[in-house]
Formats: sequence, C-alpha cells, structure tokens
Amino acid sequence: MSSNPFATPRASADLEDDSGPIPHRGPVKADLRPIELLKRGKDLISDQYWTFFGVTGLGILVGSAAPFGIILGPMMCGMYLCLVRKARGDDSVTVNDLFKGFDFFKQGFIAMMIGTVAILLAIVPFMIALVVTIRSDPDSFIAVLLSMYAAIFALSMLVNVFMMFAFPLIVDRGYTAIDALKTSFRAAKMNLGGLLLLSLTSAVAGLVLALMCYVPAFLFMPVSFAAFTLAYLEIFPDAE
Repeated sequence: MSSNPFATPRASADLEDDSGPIPHRGPVKADLRPIELLKRGKDLISDQYWTFFGVTGLGILVGSAAPFGIILGPMMCGMYLCLVRKARGDDSVTVNDLFKGFDFFKQGFIAMMIGTVAILLAIVPFMIALVVTIRSDPDSFIAVLLSMYAAIFALSMLVNVFMMFAFPLIVDRGYTAIDALKTSFRAAKMNLGGLLLLSLTSAVAGLVLALMCYVPAFLFMPVSFAAFTLAYLEIFPDAE
C-alpha cells in the first residue's frame, strides 16, 4: 500500500468494507468535540499559518469571483487537498498547491452545483410563504421575514453538513462527485450531532469575530477549515 494518499486515487467503493484492497476505512462514528477540534486545527496550521491563511482566503476569493459558483467547487477541492496533506504530515504545502484543485474541476463543479441546487430548493417554500404573507397580512411581514432568515440559515447549515466531506473525498480518495456526496451524506448521518455542533460553533465564532471589523473573522477562517479537515480524518481513518 502506498503511504501517499494522493498517489493512487480510487473510484467509488463501499467504504465500510475494508477487507479487500481498499486503502481506507470509514465512515465511522467519531467522538467529535468542537472546541477541541478548533484548538487542534489551530495547532495543526500554526507553523504555516500564513500559508493556510492565503490558501483559504484566496480560495474563497477566487471561487466567489465567478458566477454561480463555477470555480468555487475546484477551489474547495484545492483547499482540502492542502489541508489533508498538512494533517498527514506534509510540511511542504504552498499557496500554489491551492490551484491543484483545478485537477478536480469537473467533480468539484458537479458537487458544488448539486449542493447549491439543494439549498435553493430548500429556500423556495420560504420565499413563497413570504410573498403570500406580504399579500395577506402585511403587518406580520417583519416577523415572517426574521423567521424565514432563521429557517434558511438552519437549512443551509444542514445541507452544508451533509455535503461537508464531498470535496475532501474527491481529492483524497478520487471519488466522483455523486459518490462523494452519497458517502458524505452517510457519514453525516452517523455523526450528525457532532458535526452540527462543530458547524454551529464555527459559525457563531465567525459571526462574533465579524462584528470586530471583519478582520478577526478572516483570521479565524483557516482554523475553521482545519477543524473540519480533522473531523474528516477522524470519520474516514486510514486502514490499519
């Protein structure tokens, strides 16, 4: 078996069956502790903090530059490729490695589009309810609007949790977008409580830091991505 997880990417397989030549296990149920993961994420990237600040910041910036998230998927692939390599002991990661995500352009794009469509479909009923409310009871508009924002935030977070591991699975194990999303969904179901707590903790921390002129929120971003990467590696461990 190769010690380099990026040397021989694999196509889809039943990950829970590790009796054959499959070089990985998972998904498994993991004991995810959000604060601990964030602390470990900070420690993971501390010796290359500014490199990963550049990787995550540039990844989001470049990925958001094109409409409809056309290149956000490949940029997510590039970010996780860098972070997984770092988590496995590779200290040679550079900002340039972010753009290796374009090697996974097709699968990254498909995964991002499916996730975006899922969120939009979840939002539509609330938009319809808002329009109906405006026409029938204008006085309750503010209350309905606030409720709609809260519901959209919750649904968006839930969708993001279920597709959280799609991009690392694409770059780390060579999965197709569909298989990566299926496996990510299965992993999220097994670890839903811990992943929701991690996502909520990260979101609240980011929101609080954003109130401090946004700069601390940007500084926190690589730590957050590192924590999600560590969660991925706990749920999808290497085979013994």
